Amino acid sequence: IQSGNQLKLFLYSEVYTDKGGKLSQKTLKEAHILGVVLFKKEAAGYGEPLNLGSYPINDYSSDKIRMHLGEARPSGYSIWSEATQRIFLASEIEVREGQQQQSYVAVAELDCSHFFAPLQTANLFLSYLSKENGEVIASFNRNHMVRQVQITGHPLLRSAINHAGTTSGVLAFSDQGEHWYGAYAPLGIANLFFLSQANRSEVTAAIRTLVERSILFGLIVITVTFMASILFSKSLTKNLSILNESTKIIERGELSTRINIKSGDEIEELATSFNTMLEALRASRDAIERYN
Repeated sequence: IQSGNQLKLFLYSEVYTDKGGKLSQKTLKEAHILGVVLFKKEAAGYGEPLNLGSYPINDYSSDKIRMHLGEARPSGYSIWSEATQRIFLASEIEVREGQQQQSYVAVAELDCSHFFAPLQTANLFLSYLSKENGEVIASFNRNHMVRQVQITGHPLLRSAINHAGTTSGVLAFSDQGEHWYGAYAPLGIANLFFLSQANRSEVTAAIRTLVERSILFGLIVITVTFMASILFSKSLTKNLSILNESTKIIERGELSTRINIKSGDEIEELATSFNTMLEALRASRDAIERYN
């Protein structure tokens, strides 16, 4: 939709060059348009392409574009694809030139790498960009762009057409003896629909794998936590045992004892306090002995 709107703005800016500046090439790139060819619609078809400076589509003949325009007869927007996996969008406007109504058409090549980038990692899904009549503009099978001409009568496409007023939908269906989960969404331009399906058994297997991995991860976390708690408890009981033994030695009057605990926690602070107290007691005892 963004590309179509930008293409229409570009078309207006090219036709009305005397009433405003042309759109920059950066603007077209931001709309993911690689190049543009502009035609004037005539009674016998389409005239020669108008000069667009740095914008034209490379390596694509104007005759071939005119052939597609003759087949598509764009009204508002039209879209088609080539076997070379190139996708083209056409936009038409009507302008008044004096007393005459004149039509212009702009044809743009779209940046497929951007539009289909999210599908590059969709390993489970078979996805289609399809017209309402079942003509496939582009399709992806396990993250590879493939060419498929028609999906007329496909359950997902029928459901998308029957629910054209909705934004999207999901469907469980059977096709050619296989069971599938699918989703569809209208694109809001040129009667295009995006359809995506995944084999039910593969989805179930993927969910099972995910659950198994989640359980395994949970068991690993529980095991590590349990082992960490055991190590912590051993360290704690060891330090408490040292404190207990030291207090028994102090009870026997051995004030020269020092408690050596390096645990970095409250027990170490308690041992340090004990040592400070022992030093004070030892100093008091030495002072009393010197006085006597």
